[in-house]
Amino acid sequence: MNDKLKIITGSVIILLIVIGLSLLVYSFWGFFTGTNNGNSVSGNSFPSSSGEYVQSTSSGSQLDNSDSSVSNTTDNEPESNNIYDTSRNIIPSIKDINGLNPGDGSNYSNLNTGTNPVLNSPAGASDKTSVSPTYDNNISNQYGNGNSYDSNGNPIVPVDPRYSQIRGQITITGVSSYSNDASGEYVTIQASAQNSGKILITGMQFRSDVTGSAVQIGKGVNLLFAKSSNISEPIYLEPGETAYLSSIFSPVVYSLKLNKCMGYLFNIVNLTPYVSVSCPLIKDEPLPKAPNQLNDQCLDYLDGMSNCQIPPSFNSLGPTDTGIIDNGDGTYSYSNYDLYNSSNSDPFFNLSRECQNFITARSDYSYCIENHKSDSDFYLPEWRVFLNHSARIWKNSREKIQLLDIQGKIVDEYVIN
Repeated sequence: MNDKLKIITGSVIILLIVIGLSLLVYSFWGFFTGTNNGNSVSGNSFPSSSGEYVQSTSSGSQLDNSDSSVSNTTDNEPESNNIYDTSRNIIPSIKDINGLNPGDGSNYSNLNTGTNPVLNSPAGASDKTSVSPTYDNNISNQYGNGNSYDSNGNPIVPVDPRYSQIRGQITITGVSSYSNDASGEYVTIQASAQNSGKILITGMQFRSDVTGSAVQIGKGVNLLFAKSSNISEPIYLEPGETAYLSSIFSPVVYSLKLNKCMGYLFNIVNLTPYVSVSCPLIKDEPLPKAPNQLNDQCLDYLDGMSNCQIPPSFNSLGPTDTGIIDNGDGTYSYSNYDLYNSSNSDPFFNLSRECQNFITARSDYSYCIENHKSDSDFYLPEWRVFLNHSARIWKNSREKIQLLDIQGKIVDEYVIN
């Protein structure tokens, strides 16, 4: 009995030794031949989670044991020289883009990322997803052919360094130079209505590309006060606004933005081009209430007054002391009133003194801006800018006028044939 037990025990030990040697031999065989679980290694490569490029099996399995997050697959796929991104998505060959061949295709690091598209994978892409390239907006994409491309892969036309970044946002729409002096000479510019915000024009220059003459755009006042001091500030054009830039000195000292009260000023001061504005009608102003209400004759006169109409000048009598005197309290008195009233046929002078005071006080620029500057339609989309020259700046013909930005780059050009 003991002999049989010894025989069985010995057999078991021998069997275990044989099994152990077989496993050892099998492990060494797999190590030196590159096989594991019956799968053979193909030429594919893709980066592991650490960013290194490792081999893939023909079934798409990754042989990087350090990355346990990657699971093996068993679906069969023919050998290929595919390139994989960090999410194990197949990266399309760059040779399909503008005919550029990246090399042997066996390793993505062979690609020159400074001159080729940055390829990004869509979320959730599988091992065998062929991803289309997307382009990084923050780099200038070059495909090795000297062209730049936008985020949609379309070629970008090279920008001429002579031109301003705001080219197209302000344009020269006309030039008038019909007179022999500076009085009738002006340039018209307009800000595009499609602009997203206002554009600074103070500091820009007009320059003749023919003679080299240049003049700079200065500052102006947004709201001109007639009876107080004004401070000039940089001029901005809002989207859709127009500026007329006259060569002459300003008749009101400043460059200015127009408002709907300006007609009272420009009834006295002539500007080129003509200023067409519609002042508020006097008859629409608040009227005196009883017992000081205006009589019917006065109301009839108000109904007949046009926009921006001012009373007739008393100075037409001739004497220098004849005219309207501002009493400073909203009322007016008249020198030689009776003499003027008896010798002038204008209906205004047949009105009562109260009616004349009412009209004269309200047909005034300062009164108008004080009472209407908060109106939604107070400002007009127009500037009058004066370049302060006594002589002509531009030629009548064979002239090219350039508008230059603050850096001296071309915003727009206008040719006078």
